[in-house]
Amino acid sequence: MDASRNQLVQAVATVPLSHHDTDGLVALVGSPAKSSNETAREKSSPIWQGELWRRWPREEDWPARLDVYEAAAYLRLSPDSIRRALVQARDGRAKLAHQRIGSIYRIRRIDLDAFGKVDAR
Repeated sequence: MDASRNQLVQAVATVPLSHHDTDGLVALVGSPAKSSNETAREKSSPIWQGELWRRWPREEDWPARLDVYEAAAYLRLSPDSIRRALVQARDGRAKLAHQRIGSIYRIRRIDLDAFGKVDAR
């Protein structure tokens, strides 16, 4: 078992990685996973949001459905601002249309555009 794991690690180590692939490699080798607090803090950072704009430089390049952190990066807002817009008012309507599946929110890019986005850089 150890020999096959070593072969796998050596095979993975020879593949050139971008900085986006390193998280998968670390998880494969078996280092401890990040806590949800650390992940949320990282995804809330301007650096992470800037990386998304570098990955998808034009508005039409962004996915059709975004999670809270991606929506915040798209609108250049904080994730807390997006979450506040997702909370239903007393009339049963939220300020921002969305779908909730379990604890995950999905927001259509069209709805974000209607909500009021900032112009692209």
